[in-house]
Amino acid sequence: PPFVFLDENDTKAGFVTGMLVELLRKMLENTPELAGATWDYFKAPSNTGGYLQPDGKWNGMMGQLVDQRADIALFPLTRTLTRYQAVDCTLTYMDSGISVVIIAGKVTTGALSVLAPYTWTLWIVILCTVVGIALVF
Repeated sequence: PPFVFLDENDTKAGFVTGMLVELLRKMLENTPELAGATWDYFKAPSNTGGYLQPDGKWNGMMGQLVDQRADIALFPLTRTLTRYQAVDCTLTYMDSGISVVIIAGKVTTGALSVLAPYTWTLWIVILCTVVGIALVF
C-alpha cells in the first residue's frame, strides 16, 4: 500500500498523505501529552531507508534519526539487528500473513517425488482429462 505520498507542488498543509501519515495523525490526536504539538515533514536527502556505512555512519532515514535531525521516520523500514541497535523501532503493524504449511516428517525423495503431493486418484483424473482433451481437439 502507499505508505507516504509527497506532493512537492502542493504548498497547502496537506501535501503529505498516505497510510503512515494518517496513522501518525491519529496517534497524535489520541495522545493527550502531545496535544498542541506541531511538526514539519521533510524528505530525507537520499530518499532511502538507509544503511550503516563502512565508516560507521548511517545514511538515509536512519541517518536522520541517528543524527537527531528527525524524531520520527515515516518510512517502510525493514527491521534489522543493526537498525534495532541504533534506534527504537515499533512492532510490525502490517503483515501479509502468507505462510506455507507442510506435514512434518513426510519427506519423499527420488525420481518420482514430484508425484507425492497428489493422490493416485487425482493423477488418474488429470491423465484422463489430458487424454480427453487431446481426443476432442
